[in-house]
Amino acid sequence: MDRVLSWNVRGINSNRKQDEVRRFIQQFDIGLVGLLEHKVKGTNLGKLYQRVFTNWCFTGNVSFHKGGRIVVAWKPSSFTVSILAVTAQFIHCHVIPMSGKNGFYCTFVYAFNESRQRLELWRDLKSLNTQEPWIMCGDFNYVMTSEERIGAPVRQTEIADINECMHDCCMEDVKCVGNMFTWNNKQQGSARVFSKLDRVLANPVWQNVYKDAEVCFMSEGEFDHSPGLLTVYLRVASGRKPFRYFTMWKTAPTFNSIIQDVWSEQIIGSKMYVLVSKLKKIKSALKELNKTAFTDIQAADIKAHQVLIEA
Repeated sequence: MDRVLSWNVRGINSNRKQDEVRRFIQQFDIGLVGLLEHKVKGTNLGKLYQRVFTNWCFTGNVSFHKGGRIVVAWKPSSFTVSILAVTAQFIHCHVIPMSGKNGFYCTFVYAFNESRQRLELWRDLKSLNTQEPWIMCGDFNYVMTSEERIGAPVRQTEIADINECMHDCCMEDVKCVGNMFTWNNKQQGSARVFSKLDRVLANPVWQNVYKDAEVCFMSEGEFDHSPGLLTVYLRVASGRKPFRYFTMWKTAPTFNSIIQDVWSEQIIGSKMYVLVSKLKKIKSALKELNKTAFTDIQAADIKAHQVLIEA
């Protein structure tokens, strides 16, 4: 399988943060990385490369914005990457997986905070529109629906801008699991704001080629944004992708009851047969939980918390 990471790290100058990102990359065997809002000066990018991306290929857009906005790095044994266009708000490239999968276009996006400045981004992205497989991943700095923000108002004009761009580029969200809200302001009580600012989108051609792909927005930890981990699974003979257990499932209110219900079932046979049968039933139940319920859990919990605060 091939894995691509997009993560707004909001500053990665400290050794501690750099080590955490390196461990994350190693843990999930990621081959292509887009780090956003890294805030590393051009003179210090060499240190970031040495500590996090040794023996990788490495580029950035620091010459387009001195604030240090986007770094793209890739492992040569995993991907061949050609940089095609760079601005202050994105790095656009062509990616060929060394696993033998079809090549595709990939645009790492870190949009400006100001809506007026984002208009330039939407215009530039439209100019990249292609009939070839294409994905966009990153921090778009605004939501696409009013349901994607809790704790602050949503301006409909800005929703219209980003949606018009994605419609013109034929982009839709790649199937995702994990956190629905990818950013929060780390405030307490009624001042807390949650938003889905980060996403991975793809055109129909890419989604048709990579039907087994999914992105997982994982726990942000000490960071403000959730890391977006895109996984493109190798197809197996049955057409199904291998089962993987997600630790986040334990946060679901029904998790314990699912396990208990299956484990308490009476199954006739040898001890090994009973064990294997129950594990298969648990796998099936957890896959259904992931597909139908899990991504709504975070939103429901947060909304309930907001109601308690405002009561």
